[in-house]
Amino acid sequence: MEPACTHSGLTSREKQILKLVVKENSTLEISDLLQISTRTVETHRKNINRKTKVKSLAGLTKVAIRMGLLEHFCYQPGSSRQRKAQERCKDCSSLD
Repeated sequence: MEPACTHSGLTSREKQILKLVVKENSTLEISDLLQISTRTVETHRKNINRKTKVKSLAGLTKVAIRMGLLEHFCYQPGSSRQRKAQERCKDCSSLD
């Protein structure tokens, strides 16, 4: 069993599955990609929902953004912070 990340409580496998979930992959697609059973994917998804206390895809997406799991996405709450983050992150300007 993989150790949990200290700041999120998710294992590296759960983070991997979370990234695939927020990219709109189905349980079957995730199981094919990772070569694990659909039951294992479902168990990981249940654990992710329990640990994050989130049940919707939108909520999981917010969690993934805050954890920095989505590539090419910079997020800083607040308008002035967001402008500063965009200045520091060249990839953000292409998302506007």
